[in-house]
Amino acid sequence: MKNTNTQNTLLPDYIRYGNGLTYATKDFIPKKVTKGSHVSLCGKSVPEMNKYKNRTNQSISSFNDIPSFQSFWQHITYAPHHYDITISQNTDISQLTIAPEDAVGFGTIHITVEEGVQVTIVESLISAHFLGLVIELNIEKNAVVDYVTQPKKEGELHTCVHRNIDIAANAVFRTFPLVYNMAFAKSSTVVQLNEEGAKSEIHGLFYGKDNTTIDIYHETIHNAPHTTSFMRTQGILDDEAHGVYRSFITMNNNAAKAEGHQKQQTLLLSKQARIGSVPNLDINQNDVVCSHSVSTANIDQESAFYLASRGLSNEEIQKQIILARCASVVSRITNKNIVDDITADILAYI
Repeated sequence: MKNTNTQNTLLPDYIRYGNGLTYATKDFIPKKVTKGSHVSLCGKSVPEMNKYKNRTNQSISSFNDIPSFQSFWQHITYAPHHYDITISQNTDISQLTIAPEDAVGFGTIHITVEEGVQVTIVESLISAHFLGLVIELNIEKNAVVDYVTQPKKEGELHTCVHRNIDIAANAVFRTFPLVYNMAFAKSSTVVQLNEEGAKSEIHGLFYGKDNTTIDIYHETIHNAPHTTSFMRTQGILDDEAHGVYRSFITMNNNAAKAEGHQKQQTLLLSKQARIGSVPNLDINQNDVVCSHSVSTANIDQESAFYLASRGLSNEEIQKQIILARCASVVSRITNKNIVDDITADILAYI
């Protein structure tokens, strides 16, 4: 049986060590699924992990003081489950619910969207404590895919998720990686535009409060001419929440006439909230168009004064500003039912 281990050079070190797949001890067992489904994952402790502890610590030194990382040593596992999902016909909503069988879950999922198919995939993450996951999405030519991630478990949810997307000729991929309702989140999305005319859009949103830690990595790699990419990410941090946002656009030398843009904005609602934003460009072709920008701001006092003049309290003002920032991302989702569901989740989290 073919080993479907998805470890590759695209998986950033900071997340590779988080989900435990580096230390896989057995082959994955493929499970064929043809429709949206409930994917059940489980993990198993590896006592021998202790001998790797010092070496791994060097790679994630920036997270050594995070309590959830200290608990990884007792939860690092092999990933016994691998799911293959094929979408072969147009579907308004394909629901993908991912839940561990126990308090900790690990696994990989490979999704193929066949040629010319139009589909909206809603990925719901449910975890009692920790979820480590690698998702690979193969989008064949002329397909159109909207991919929405929606955390559904409130409270002490800890996730490390890597999503790798390969896009063929004239296919369109729009993803909405949403991060909220979590105590600790590491999320990376790497998109490869492999053939002419491929297009991707990343509309990200992260919202943390209390002492939440959020680490986001978005990358688009242009491997063909006339490819197009956009990254737009909004962040909101309150209380003592800490966020890290990294983005990367790579224009390889065969990507003539390609276009790539990145923009990230963070709203800080407290003096203790922190954000580190690092945009990057790697341009190996002169005939391209690229841009990137990041900004950090507090609540605009003019907007706050306007809302106060309409009789809103300070708490209501902050709530409306948070909702407006979230809506700038969520409103781009074309399915109104999904928008309403996500908006309700965010309202409950504020």
